[in-house]
Amino acid sequence: MVAFDGSEPCGQAELYYHDFLEDPDHPAIPQAVKDHLQDCTHCRERLARLAELLGRLPDAAPAAGDRALLGELQGHFELLDEELTCRHVKRFLPGLLLSAARIRIPTPVTAHIDHCPSCTKDLEALDALHLDDDQLARLARLYADGSANGLWTCLRTQSRISVGRAGSLERFDATMLDHLCVCPRCRNRLYQRRQRLLDKGRSGGAEPGAVGCEEISATDLFDLVVPYTGRLGSDEDGWGQQCRAHLESCPDCLEKAQQLHRTVYGVLERPDSDVVTVCTAVSDGPSPAEETDSLYAGYPIDVQVRNRVSEPAVGAAWPRRAVARFRPILKPALMAAAMIPLVVIFHLTMSKALGLTARQIQKAVDGTPRIHVRVFGAGKEEPKQELWVARQRRLLGVKMQGTLRVFDLEREELHFAGPEGVRTQVGLARNEFVGAEQTMKRLLRLPQNSLLWDGDLQELPDSSAGDVRFEIYQMDWQDRTSGGRCLSCRWKVYIDPAFGRPVKIEFLRGDSFGHGLMLEETREFEYPEESEIIDQFADVGIVVPQP
Repeated sequence: MVAFDGSEPCGQAELYYHDFLEDPDHPAIPQAVKDHLQDCTHCRERLARLAELLGRLPDAAPAAGDRALLGELQGHFELLDEELTCRHVKRFLPGLLLSAARIRIPTPVTAHIDHCPSCTKDLEALDALHLDDDQLARLARLYADGSANGLWTCLRTQSRISVGRAGSLERFDATMLDHLCVCPRCRNRLYQRRQRLLDKGRSGGAEPGAVGCEEISATDLFDLVVPYTGRLGSDEDGWGQQCRAHLESCPDCLEKAQQLHRTVYGVLERPDSDVVTVCTAVSDGPSPAEETDSLYAGYPIDVQVRNRVSEPAVGAAWPRRAVARFRPILKPALMAAAMIPLVVIFHLTMSKALGLTARQIQKAVDGTPRIHVRVFGAGKEEPKQELWVARQRRLLGVKMQGTLRVFDLEREELHFAGPEGVRTQVGLARNEFVGAEQTMKRLLRLPQNSLLWDGDLQELPDSSAGDVRFEIYQMDWQDRTSGGRCLSCRWKVYIDPAFGRPVKIEFLRGDSFGHGLMLEETREFEYPEESEIIDQFADVGIVVPQP
């Protein structure tokens, strides 16, 4: 307990909120605090919000998913007020992909990723691996460690690499396997040895009766590349031994393992970008006059972004915020939640923060540097329109009816490619320039009534397609025809929870005969690299000059 000194009653009483919710009459709570909490309307409202958020039920243990989510949030919010660079964020990247702990609010970590293209690319690369929660947990531990186990272990591990075969790890004990993951020198030596064998074609052929390539799963490859906790060394017989034998002899599977190695350890070894972010909590929540164009409008945080001035010394400890220790009176769910700043928890209970709005989705798309949209009519397999946006280059591509138009707003040029060939128009009319800018901001087909953009979307049950799970939201409204009839409309969006951006939007509308809602248009969203967009234009003969 922290001593109560009678000053700033509300601020001091906050320190006892969790204890008060657990037992209002507990003798460890000062009487002055109890009296204040009984009489203060402000504190009573905040207590009610906190109790509702935590979903307190007597003697009810938190679900595993809730514990995982609270654990992730605790780690994120411990970094409030700290200067974050890529190396401090990397250890959180695997956790953002955990199916049991989807974070849907801005945190110091997600704010850095929002502003750092390099970290965004790393997260996308890890997401493309489709790792399960166990593999993501191991990867998070690997990214958090980052220190080797001493010279002797290093020498032992290198000697095993020198005498072993390309994929073999069976002679490595648990300590050596862990060392292999955290030591850049040893893992690079193993990678180079495997690569030399592949380049020389000396990996051999599969033995008779051995398992086939189709039987080697992504998990088997991951265990070969990230053998944390001696996982491979613990299985000397059976399936694990057969997999090792196959990987030692199959160049195709070994090359897949090399590709996985480059992705996993490429993220770990990538140097910091120039982006530094600092996320601070706003004690009283957002001001009513807050700038609504902010990515974090409606949340009680402020994010500052600057370029890194100097590279911190290698191996320097990252300063961590001191974390208050709470008495054992708290249950696990409350103890974990107590580590999260109360100002953020309270704000989450507000309907605007709990709900997702179309305007927030619009801002997320506006902040995406590259995007490709395909627009389909009802029941059509081919798109009626395609759009490409590369915001850094200020490029917009619009393809309709076999003709591609590329607006280069930086040079004020318009390129055409169609049945009549390729041509370039130098100079854009004012209406062409403004029209292109507006198109780049209207990729979602939102309702014409902008007041609907700030209404909470209705969340529907999750949907999945293969290994990808989507969060689905929709809003319904009425449009009036020129004749005064009301038509029902629905805007339905599918969100990739790993990145918080749309992958598909459906627009449905009823007819004037009351036949119910019918699908009118579907928009599918992809997020390619800039080079892919440029190559798409080049394929039809449009060469966009380098900036």
